[in-house]
Amino acid sequence: QYLKESVRATTAMSLWPLIMSRTDEIYCVAEDMLEIFKEVITKVVLSCGLSKTDLQLAPTLKDPIRIHEKSINDYLRDFDDWDDGFVIPESCVIDVLRGRVM
Repeated sequence: QYLKESVRATTAMSLWPLIMSRTDEIYCVAEDMLEIFKEVITKVVLSCGLSKTDLQLAPTLKDPIRIHEKSINDYLRDFDDWDDGFVIPESCVIDVLRGRVM
């Protein structure tokens, strides 16, 4: 059903309210957890015997358009019981906060 509805919304102007409504809460949680994420991931890196300089955190949160795109491409068809009123595929995107160890 979601794909049928989104096919009609093909311009950036028409898609943006939909994307915002599907990613706003993700951003609220990610922003609240950002400092905790940085602290925990730094402790993990240090506990592995690495240096803080080995850790590179992404300078920004994942873009909402990319979150939406990734959710549709990677997760929409994973479950046959998606219900936009209960669970949306954007909830499967786990790398809104991200970094890497070099």
